[in-house]
Amino acid sequence: RHCLQCTDYRHMKSVRLAHRQHPSWSTAMAVPAHFGRTSTRGTPRSAIVSTILLGLLVDVLSQCGHGHGGGGVTGVSAFTVTVFQPVSTTLTPKVADHMAALQVAVQAAAAAGSDMVVCPELYATGYTASAVLHAEPRHGPSYTAAQRFARESNISLLFTYAEEGSDGAKYDAAALFYRTGATLADYRKVNLAAGEAAFLTPGTAFAPVVVVDGVRVGVMICFDIFLPEPARLLALQKVDLLLVPTANGYPPSVYNQLTQLIVPTRGLENNAFVVYNNWYQVNSSFPEPFTFYGQSVVADPSGTLIYQAPGDRGILSHVFLNYSGHVTGSTALGRQAADVHGLCGNGTAANERHAAN
Repeated sequence: RHCLQCTDYRHMKSVRLAHRQHPSWSTAMAVPAHFGRTSTRGTPRSAIVSTILLGLLVDVLSQCGHGHGGGGVTGVSAFTVTVFQPVSTTLTPKVADHMAALQVAVQAAAAAGSDMVVCPELYATGYTASAVLHAEPRHGPSYTAAQRFARESNISLLFTYAEEGSDGAKYDAAALFYRTGATLADYRKVNLAAGEAAFLTPGTAFAPVVVVDGVRVGVMICFDIFLPEPARLLALQKVDLLLVPTANGYPPSVYNQLTQLIVPTRGLENNAFVVYNNWYQVNSSFPEPFTFYGQSVVADPSGTLIYQAPGDRGILSHVFLNYSGHVTGSTALGRQAADVHGLCGNGTAANERHAAN
């Protein structure tokens, strides 16, 4: 097959490449048969093994002879991720409004020169008790609309939604679209949080790491980040960037521990950037009423937080990831207003750009 990355590099977007040495995960890692569950029902060994084998297969297939495939040895010098932290104050899913807001956010991110937009968990419906009532099959209306947004704005997009499987089961799902509209990865949340099993069915495997403009990207959802094993499985595939959409309404004491300790630790453990993207939402009802506090964060491979969103409003933030050397901090480069159909608070969102140098 033709090399998607080479096609894009030459004709669609100017990307400066830089060779860098990525750690080689050459040592064997023992993985228990069951992990990542508060109940006795664990992740099947077959899911773990298949994930690792798929990662090896991705490494083989990504060797196109143009120097950017095969294990993350060659990568981009920089990559910009847009954190879309929206606000929804309604308990009733408004899929059409959410998709309209997403289109505006994607357009704004592309205009700012970003490479990728990341949505929070269950974006299409919002994280509400009735989300599963609006579940749709893969390649359904919101899925294909998000694909179109990515293609029309020439930007990659991590989209999240409630998926209805062919057997009628409901899943907490994410789809990673490339800037051409091609689907790079589909993922169903494997590790459900407390209460979610009453509404959702857990997935059975993690999506393999995929290459997006030279960066090796892995996808998890919310509770997956609490556990070391999912990120480590992706690290075995030499992941550069972990995307973790969430809908986290834990009390501030617990949430702060997650954003200030667990997320940076996952970056340090696995030598990867981590984007942990939350809602800012009042009075959710899934599985019970609570508040989402925003405060989306981005951690770098040294375990340092290079960005944290505010906890009192929605925001659209462009975070610059420096892959050419060790990341030491962040610097705000400017602000501008962007209308995101009211989902980012009072009709507007702070459209921020941050750089990690």
